[in-house]
Amino acid sequence: MTREQAVNRLKSWGNYITIITGLQEDIIEIRKTIEYNRGVRALKLDGIPHGSVPSKPTEDKAVKNIDCYEEEISEIENQIRAVKGNKEEIDKFAEELDETEKSLLRYRYMRRKNWDAISMRIHLSDRQCYRVHNKILRRLISYSEAE
Repeated sequence: MTREQAVNRLKSWGNYITIITGLQEDIIEIRKTIEYNRGVRALKLDGIPHGSVPSKPTEDKAVKNIDCYEEEISEIENQIRAVKGNKEEIDKFAEELDETEKSLLRYRYMRRKNWDAISMRIHLSDRQCYRVHNKILRRLISYSEAE
């Protein structure tokens, strides 16, 4: 894992609720689209003979669309599982950190504070905050590679 990947994992951990909520909303919208497609019927034109069931090509297209949407929902559910798994792994990793390191992670990734605000809250200089952050990233990289 690279440093950038470690930072991205921490960002995902900090934005866990927002990410999950967004993905769940995507699933709701897709399910609405599926329900719409289940009701697809061929156009009825006045004065033209027509049957009471959708034409075979129209029905086939709707079924194909539904299958694609179901696959998309499955992919989103996999993303949700991955985000939850990442959160659990980072939570487990954070248990091993001291209080200063935990506070730095919470302020930086959950509360999205800038380095000046973090340094004031945990009573370290900006430079010390960077060092602690880099130390955490190195430990996270080692931790992830060990598992």
